[in-house]
Amino acid sequence: MPTKRSRARRVEFAVVTETRSRLQHVQRRAAQQEIESVALALFLERGYAETTVDDVAAAAGVSRRTVFRYFETKEDLILASMRETGQRLAQTLRDVPHDVTAWTAITRTLLDFADELDGDAERGRPRGRLLLDVPALHAALSLKHLEWRELLTDAAIPRVRGASATRRLRAEALVASALACLDVAATAWTRADGGPRIRSRLQTALQALGAA
Repeated sequence: MPTKRSRARRVEFAVVTETRSRLQHVQRRAAQQEIESVALALFLERGYAETTVDDVAAAAGVSRRTVFRYFETKEDLILASMRETGQRLAQTLRDVPHDVTAWTAITRTLLDFADELDGDAERGRPRGRLLLDVPALHAALSLKHLEWRELLTDAAIPRVRGASATRRLRAEALVASALACLDVAATAWTRADGGPRIRSRLQTALQALGAA
């Protein structure tokens, strides 16, 4: 039978392991963000096609191997953070009070996200233009958006009422519609030199559906 001392040691080991894992995650994310920042600056200065992964590695002070430890592809140097963002948005959607309807919960989540984008306008607009103007990035961005749709659909399903046989279809239709509005709003904002913020454009796009 485990003694108090052995149980205490197991608890201590678990705490140390969890702390170490958390620190490794923080360190990894910090390294990714630094490389992402360097890559974005180079892509904007020299052009995406003209900048190699070796260029990014040299500017970041790391090896090519290190870059590929954090990023699977060159496109991921700009888009890797979208996976984590999608997961975060899905969790935000789940955290909306359960008495809120699916559509309202989805749009509330995306409107809050639009506020985040507006708060990072200085970096976000040139990054957005890069994503729109470079075909390889635009294609990769579309795949990331599909990942978001899947994640948010899974999070929205419990809020959808009615026949269970069509619940996923209806949840995906709501999510896809809201994400399309976000894409339209963000694209219009990216192309403009001024004017309404992303949140305002998103509200207008949502209202055009006659559902908000």
